[in-house]
Amino acid sequence: MSSRWEPMSSSQSHSEHRAGFVNIIGNPNVGKSTLMNALVGEKLSIVTAKAQTTRHRIMGIVNTDDYQIVYSDTPGMLKPSYRLQEDMMKFVDTAIGDADIILYVTDVVEQGDKNEEYIQRLQKIE
Repeated sequence: MSSRWEPMSSSQSHSEHRAGFVNIIGNPNVGKSTLMNALVGEKLSIVTAKAQTTRHRIMGIVNTDDYQIVYSDTPGMLKPSYRLQEDMMKFVDTAIGDADIILYVTDVVEQGDKNEEYIQRLQKIE
């Protein structure tokens, strides 16, 4: 599979143009939405102290002459207790599968084994 970060042909652009998907994952309330808003430079994601405010993927695009980055903010990772949470975790699973780069956001007090299943999946991705 070819990387989405390959430069475009010279007929498409005078300089090398790169593009890719950067997906932001992590536990609830660790700053994923705040980070995405800062990276995109716009308030696209809701930022609140209330856990699980992001219930689906929210995408923001940054364009320059040299690159395009599609950022994706995802719901916080957790073990689902009910149907809505199960659906929310499907967005996280999809984000892991279609990313060129994963930004795993954590809290300084977070236990290292809290998301062991997801971390093991990330380690297996080539």
